[in-house]
Formats: sequence, C-alpha cells, structure tokens
Amino acid sequence: MAYAGIHMFMEKLNQLINSNDIPFFNNPEIMYARPQLQLLYDELGSMIQTLFIDQDQDLQSYT
Repeated sequence: MAYAGIHMFMEKLNQLINSNDIPFFNNPEIMYARPQLQLLYDELGSMIQTLFIDQDQDLQSYT
C-alpha cells in the first residue's frame, strides 16, 4: 500500500481524538473542542482522499 504512512497517521489521530486514557485529552478545554477536532479529522481525510488516493487512481487509469 503506497499510502500506509498516511493511513497510520489518520488512525493514530483518530485514536487521540477519541481517547479517554490520555490526561491531556481529558482536559475540559480539549473535551469541549472534540467535535471541532473530529470535523478537522473528517475534512483532512477528505482532502487526503482527493489529493492522494483519487489522483493516484486517475494516474493509474492512464497507464
């Protein structure tokens, strides 16, 4: 898989956003911002899909 590093990064980011085991993320201000962090994660995933994965599939269809 050419994008294993990106996939691993997104998995770890998702785990951090949804983690209750890390004291930093149990901070009330971070807990309050979790919905916004989730939206950021979703938008980042969409951008990665568009920029890397869809583009790679388009390039492969030309070869």
